[in-house]
Amino acid sequence: MGVAPFLEKYPYHLFKGIRYVSAKGSVAEANFAEGCGWGVQRTKLSAALLECAETLPNLEIQEGASVACSLEENPEVNIKNNVFHPKLLIGADGLHSRVRKLANLEATIPKLKRWGCSTSF
Repeated sequence: MGVAPFLEKYPYHLFKGIRYVSAKGSVAEANFAEGCGWGVQRTKLSAALLECAETLPNLEIQEGASVACSLEENPEVNIKNNVFHPKLLIGADGLHSRVRKLANLEATIPKLKRWGCSTSF
């Protein structure tokens, strides 16, 4: 994606794979096929992705835009009282996405029992 040069100025930790340990002590581990992963704070990743996107030609980023109508037929985006009908609309508005709801892409997710753990470096 070309974001690595924008990430390098932030603190990060490289990791080469993944490891699972069961409650009984069984271990399963493997290295990533495509090289090392980067452990980086989500806010730093977001900042680096934005910085990278801002360098792309023919891309205009409009933060704070609102979707004005149903997305099923003809998307309409209102940015500072200017109305646009984009060919492509990316709704990067998070977990409780208004764009996903307007596009009728909501799905019922079964309540599965899950657990996990993580660590910070």
